[in-house]
Amino acid sequence: MTDYLLDLTAQLEDVDTRFKRRIRDLLEQNTMANLSQLLLPQAHVLLENLVAQVGVTRWEQEIPGWEEYPWRGTLRPGSRLAQLLGHFDLNPFERDVLLLCLLPMLDAGYSTLIACLRGENRSAITAEFALSLLCSNVIEQAHGQLYLHPGANLFSHGLFKTDPVFAGSLQTPLTLDPGVFHFLLGHEALPFALELGASWVVPSSQFIEHTFAEHLSRCCQTANRQGAVCVVLRTSSEASVAGLVAQILARNDRQTLLLDLNLLPEDLTQACGFVTQALREVRMRGAGLLLSGAGAVRDSRPHVLAFLESRLARHTGPVLMVIARHLPVVRLSNLPHVVLEVPSDVVHIGTRLFYQQVGALGVEESVDIARLAQRYPLQHAHVAITLQEASLYASQRCDEALLNDGDLRRALQVRTHQDFGSLVHRIEPVRTFDDLIVSSEVQLQLKEILSAIRQREGVLNRGFGHKLGRATGISALFYGESGTGKTMTAEVLAGELGVDLIQIDLSAVVNKYIGETEKHLAKIFDLAERDCGVLFFDEADALFGKRTATQDSHDRHANIEVSYLLQRLEQHPGLVILSTNNRANLDTAFNRRITFMTRFSMPDASMRERMWQAIWPHGLALSDAIDFADLARRVEITGSNIRNVALLATWLAAEDEARCVELRHLEQALKREMGKLGKIYS
Repeated sequence: MTDYLLDLTAQLEDVDTRFKRRIRDLLEQNTMANLSQLLLPQAHVLLENLVAQVGVTRWEQEIPGWEEYPWRGTLRPGSRLAQLLGHFDLNPFERDVLLLCLLPMLDAGYSTLIACLRGENRSAITAEFALSLLCSNVIEQAHGQLYLHPGANLFSHGLFKTDPVFAGSLQTPLTLDPGVFHFLLGHEALPFALELGASWVVPSSQFIEHTFAEHLSRCCQTANRQGAVCVVLRTSSEASVAGLVAQILARNDRQTLLLDLNLLPEDLTQACGFVTQALREVRMRGAGLLLSGAGAVRDSRPHVLAFLESRLARHTGPVLMVIARHLPVVRLSNLPHVVLEVPSDVVHIGTRLFYQQVGALGVEESVDIARLAQRYPLQHAHVAITLQEASLYASQRCDEALLNDGDLRRALQVRTHQDFGSLVHRIEPVRTFDDLIVSSEVQLQLKEILSAIRQREGVLNRGFGHKLGRATGISALFYGESGTGKTMTAEVLAGELGVDLIQIDLSAVVNKYIGETEKHLAKIFDLAERDCGVLFFDEADALFGKRTATQDSHDRHANIEVSYLLQRLEQHPGLVILSTNNRANLDTAFNRRITFMTRFSMPDASMRERMWQAIWPHGLALSDAIDFADLARRVEITGSNIRNVALLATWLAAEDEARCVELRHLEQALKREMGKLGKIYS
């Protein structure tokens, strides 16, 4: 702090001298009404003693290094005061007003002197007092009033606090904002009032070598040369983009302030004051401004956004806005915009980096690090804490335990979970391939799907990434009659991959209002890019039905939705599974857009016998009179029907307090299930 005080003291010397000269002039003129109760000689003595106790002279004696300081009487380039004057383009009069108001903040003795000069214990520096002290004649004072207006630099940028009662008058109190005072003293922390909605972003620790980083860097440099430019970053991962922005700006010695507009105070006046302070901190430090939450504020609080736009019209330096891909771009009037799509591989950690991070820890040899890095789209900002969490899981087994596959999977899976709200149901798989009874052809196709998922990254890196462009998604369509195992198979695949099944809730997604369904689905796909789960659209024909001839605006939007979703299917980095009872209801474009098409047919007698035998829990007693082979030949039902029959038969046996499930229980349950299907059991 000593260096900052040296810079300030060197500049305060002139203002301090003028301040003391003003006091002596008033004493000589005997015009101080507040001293009428005192004998003049006593007043002179008191004030002269007080003047001697404050000021630069005393600071010179107390601040180490003052005698050797080379910049006395000159503004040191690069000093905090030089930054402040330059960033806000303050003229010499505004500079002197600022320095004058610094005096009582550095030494309370000045407040006592001002109170003596003004009378009635009024210690605040007013516009009138500043003008009388800093201006030599009436013309200079009239000119100086232009810079003390509420709309002038000192007030509009939040350097000084405003008082609505005296705004624009000669009695306007000139109160320097504490945030400015602390900046000049070398403090780095944000004002307390800003901490709930703004923060300095820590740059990403890992240097990101990507063409996108180069594009973003050039945009920020353009903003430095040509004034404020709004760079809109469309992404599905705001947190990692913030770290990337901070890293790029840090290369040019700039900090990055993240302002979350969702966290602004509810009161409009307080929200506007918050924005003003945040922009002041950014400009004062020559930092970059990163905005988030603009999409929500545009719809719910347009007045706040309008105020921000008015302030940014005079802002200098980089302005960036991060916005979710499923939301339209928010435009800030009076600023030119550049829209950049943030590639997913920029925010998600790659295999090489994951190897480096995990390799520093003790890991069991059986852990397939490459597969974990490919399966879980972990963000750069979350690597360190996720591995720390994995170590905590390992320590539950033993203090010195090496990380195993389960530790890493648990930590990675929880970390990558996204909040879809009410749009999806998250299912944690419990059933495996041992529980799945399907035809050999279906089993073969399931193995092919798993192979595609596991080998995709390597194949793309061998040249197919360039050949395919952005159409690198893997999708599967399961079609066939209800109850043939489509949903269960989707769960089994997710379990085999070690992730959750994310089932889309069509009742929450489909909306009668034009464009709303598309917004919901876009949000799901954006969040799913950060989530490691398998997306599952059950009864997909409700969303992906055939496009029709355009009769009205609803038809037009329905067709747009199908086209958009087909495009997202091709680009989604994870696995997407769709199921339908009737493939003919789907748009024909699916024939070439879907990677795998798997038909689930009605089980034959052999499969039904296996299902009858496999459905019963271990330890549940069954009557020897039950002939599953005979049931499989006589009753043509699906696996879900068999499950229902087995469950009802067990309930009936328990109600009878029977020692085992008997044939009569099974036949009664079969009658009920066949009745549901409109068939007769005999």
